[in-house]
Amino acid sequence: MRFVVLLSFGALGLSAVAAPLLRPVAVLEVPHARALAFSPDGSFLAVAAGEEVVLFSPGNWTQAGALRGHTGTVSDLVFLRSGGLATASWDGTVRLWDPKSGTVIGTIPVSRGASDILAVAVSPDEKVVVVGCVEEKTGLGMVMWYEVASGRLLRSRILSVAQKMGGGRDTQIYRVRAVRFDPQGTLLAAGSEDRLLRMWDRIGDTEIVPPKEHVGTVYALAFSPDGQRLAAATWGEVVIWNVGTGAKAAVLSGHRSEVWAVAYSPDGALLASGAYDGYVRLWDGASFSPFFSARSGW
Repeated sequence: MRFVVLLSFGALGLSAVAAPLLRPVAVLEVPHARALAFSPDGSFLAVAAGEEVVLFSPGNWTQAGALRGHTGTVSDLVFLRSGGLATASWDGTVRLWDPKSGTVIGTIPVSRGASDILAVAVSPDEKVVVVGCVEEKTGLGMVMWYEVASGRLLRSRILSVAQKMGGGRDTQIYRVRAVRFDPQGTLLAAGSEDRLLRMWDRIGDTEIVPPKEHVGTVYALAFSPDGQRLAAATWGEVVIWNVGTGAKAAVLSGHRSEVWAVAYSPDGALLASGAYDGYVRLWDGASFSPFFSARSGW
């Protein structure tokens, strides 16, 4: 992805007959952008671009700085509630940054020879960081919990084992694509290329519900602001799960390829999904009916 397109959403109300206005307010040229997030106070937009993170200032959308230090592609990033930033990289580390000064305030080497770190999450109290990764030598798909203060490994769980394909000539590796804490910090969800969604308690001691199978890789996850629903993005659809019961609440169909991103609005009234088919779709957060669709690539 070469461009980051920022959209302005002027809501007319969910009961309005007319669709809301969705228009680009800025187009930022960022080569190799893989992940992005706004800081809690809205002072930064952080974009993972290659081995660095580019910071933009909302409003005038000028570059406010860059965070450099990783020696591999930055695959995921997430802001902490206090304003810090956590980044995961293919160099096998998670780094904690002060985005205002641009300094590294902590580095967690992900142990057991992990590579292909594709996902990172930080608990709301900022005491636990979780990564989704692949063990380089064995091809094991893993979720690993670390203590932020010490960098100590708290727990690791093997989710998948590499399988021989084509008569043993090729190996299929199932990477962990997404990890997310619920808003209360009591649950952790993980999505993987093995098509399964899993949920545990905060530090992975107890499985909350049995693994839930999807039609394809689970690429992205988003909890509703009240923590009662979990949206899982997969091939061509977004599946909504009831967190309390583990039951499927809805299936949102309409995309024609992999759905790579999903997010709730802060009030939970809307759910947005973005896919490789080039469309961003908006859904009613209560009824899950289609609300608006716009093609990306302005």
